Amino acid sequence: MTDEERTAPVRLGDGTCEIERPLAILVVLKGVVDEKIWIPKSVLHPDSEVYDATSAGNAGAVVVYAWWATAQGRAPRTPERRPIPMKPPSKKWLKDQAARMARAKR
Repeated sequence: MTDEERTAPVRLGDGTCEIERPLAILVVLKGVVDEKIWIPKSVLHPDSEVYDATSAGNAGAVVVYAWWATAQGRAPRTPERRPIPMKPPSKKWLKDQAARMARAKR
């Protein structure tokens, strides 16, 4: 992972800061079921709208660095790039191709 990829923003969702400690904040992520998660202040991305509990109505997007989101299993998964397996041509197709080639040579 390059430095640029490590520091890329990852949006965890919308949430509010419930508790603030010197090194971390407790964020309530809104969803079908609200989820509480402690996030170190050092991993909050500058794009994050939630960063402390002192701001009145501190709610919005929770954005962290990609390296932390990946370590916590919260990074969006990218599909693995694998070659698409190809089937060998059928005997009928090979026979048809041979017939076309023979007709083209005439």
